[in-house]
Amino acid sequence: MNARKICLWWFDTNWVKKGAAEHYIVIIDYEKGAYASYFSYNQPSGVNAIEVKRKSDLTDYVNALGRLGFRETKSQSELGE
Repeated sequence: MNARKICLWWFDTNWVKKGAAEHYIVIIDYEKGAYASYFSYNQPSGVNAIEVKRKSDLTDYVNALGRLGFRETKSQSELGE
């Protein structure tokens, strides 16, 4: 992940009750003005991966990206991941 991209993620603390984790991950590409959001069983790693403590903060941020003109991509591969 390069410096123009950032990865925000929320750690699913209820994974023990559910039997599997569903971490919420958002990758933002500032150069392309796009983002991808998805659920994953794996935690992201890397210098630009930042954990967000509340899932609601992350969903609010995704809504703000839309208002700022960022487009949502269908997959993270469109962002070069």
